[in-house]
Amino acid sequence: HLLEQDLAERTGRQMHSAVTRAAADVDARLAQRLDALQAAAEEWHALPEPRPQPRAMLARWAVLASMFDIVVVTDAQGRVVADVPARPERANLSAADSEYFKRALDSRGAVVGAPYMGRVIKRPLLPFSVALRDADGRFQGVVMGALELNGGRFFADLATDTLGDSGRFIVVTRQAQLLLHPDPKMLLGQLPDRAQDQFIHRATDGWTGWARLPAGEPGAGDVVAARPLRHAGWVVMGVLPADEANAPLRRLDQVVLLTGLGGALLIGLLAWWVAQVNLAPLARLRRQVDAIDAGQR
Repeated sequence: HLLEQDLAERTGRQMHSAVTRAAADVDARLAQRLDALQAAAEEWHALPEPRPQPRAMLARWAVLASMFDIVVVTDAQGRVVADVPARPERANLSAADSEYFKRALDSRGAVVGAPYMGRVIKRPLLPFSVALRDADGRFQGVVMGALELNGGRFFADLATDTLGDSGRFIVVTRQAQLLLHPDPKMLLGQLPDRAQDQFIHRATDGWTGWARLPAGEPGAGDVVAARPLRHAGWVVMGVLPADEANAPLRRLDQVVLLTGLGGALLIGLLAWWVAQVNLAPLARLRRQVDAIDAGQR
């Protein structure tokens, strides 16, 4: 029982350590992209009038194209005036009603928006945005960099990494939307409600640590760990299936059983030998009595 407790504790700590490292890596890459957008906005702010055309500015901001799968510049009314890679369908497309445009308009710095389904490429996207303002602080547009959630570069490493042999990472927003999941069809889907999966909702509320899911919950017996991020309202989670998590315990049970059977056999043989040694005088006495009865002595 003590060994089982120790093994479970070690597995949980290792899970939480792996999830913590993954969360730190994601946080660092988020900060890098937010800083790049903020630097672009500050450069725009410092340029004298007349400023270069948005397409020329995108050429100057080549680092954004290396960090994001899509980069878009809008004017003050929200119309797309430049994009990388260029798509004719985006020309003059209005982003004024989008969440990322409104958040950038209301913010003084770069922000991470809510994931959405792209209107042009029809794939799940994660937007980062920052407002462009002139020297007098007047709003002039938005720079938006988007990451593809399905097959994009940002989560590529985390999507292929495993915890043990079959454990996987999951990234979820505080609104319980999935950003990374082993099943791509689950992206942007909603997680089960709190009554069905209390652990995940505890994690989205800010809890960090590890636990073994109790009986009666989805994935009962799975070892799960969670770590919230600093630069976005997300949670990085790790899930190790119960079969793999319990494999060391099953091996321990086999060792204990074999050890017990071996010990029982050894003790039985030892008891027989001790009995033979201690009863040897009685056996000699029996042979002597038999000899007297037979008249041999």
